[in-house]
Amino acid sequence: MTKENAHPSVAILKTLQPLKDLDSLTLESLSREIEIYSAPRNSTLVALDSDEQTTLFLLEGEIQLIARDGNSFLINAKDAAARQPICQLRPTRYHCQTVSRVRYLRIENDIFDRFLPFENHSSLFDQESLES
Repeated sequence: MTKENAHPSVAILKTLQPLKDLDSLTLESLSREIEIYSAPRNSTLVALDSDEQTTLFLLEGEIQLIARDGNSFLINAKDAAARQPICQLRPTRYHCQTVSRVRYLRIENDIFDRFLPFENHSSLFDQESLES
């Protein structure tokens, strides 16, 4: 994983759920505190059972989420699923592997929590809770 020394634009942040509901000034402040990362093909972004306190959003490329039982699915940055946080539950229920070179946001949860009221966090669990 490589930090690109670039901050996401407000326009990028406005495409992500639940960040899209924040006002532009708040998104500008958040943008200054986070950076875009990149990773080559076959990199692990999140390991199965990780309790790392971060939130990831896929911006470019494709990832594969692999469950403990071997079931997996692909998420492309162009998919609607990429607008949601990736592997949000802790400990994670998926191993997140890059299928191609990717660009993504990795936001420390303490930063994320400062900008997002707790009641908005319920939307973060949509992807994984539906798969239970």
